[in-house]
Amino acid sequence: MSEPLVNLAHPANKTALEYLKSMGRNDGRSEVEYPADQANPYQLFAHPDLLEILWTNIVAHIPHEPHRPAVVVYGRPVLVNPTSGVLFGAAIGTFALFLRFSQPDRERLLADKIGAIERLLGRVNMNAALLGEDWLYYNIAHSKGYAEWGRKAFEYAETLK
Repeated sequence: MSEPLVNLAHPANKTALEYLKSMGRNDGRSEVEYPADQANPYQLFAHPDLLEILWTNIVAHIPHEPHRPAVVVYGRPVLVNPTSGVLFGAAIGTFALFLRFSQPDRERLLADKIGAIERLLGRVNMNAALLGEDWLYYNIAHSKGYAEWGRKAFEYAETLK
């Protein structure tokens, strides 16, 4: 990749990048970031269904030309807004999909329990707050609205220029 999409110095990425880095690399690569199409999905510690949702279904519903927002950062599958360089999605483990939202969207999602969005505080391995205060855990087992909310997360990340 000639020019990184992820802005490693952006304050909005600080907590998420620290968390992803702390999880340790497992992909045998030295780069901090590289395109998803160069990834071996079996080395990313994310279920193939999550990768399909994150890198195919959500990406299909957001504008992304000329750069595809699906990348690997510190060995983990993520989405980045190509305009702002801010992360807005991540897949970890077998069912953990995390998306980043504006405060009004977070309040609405948490109050209305829309799309099985949760904070899961107390479950350290699934605690969205480890990525940052504006991240929420999206339980894919209970909802199919991830395309709409993935677009909202993309739009929010663009405002964090």
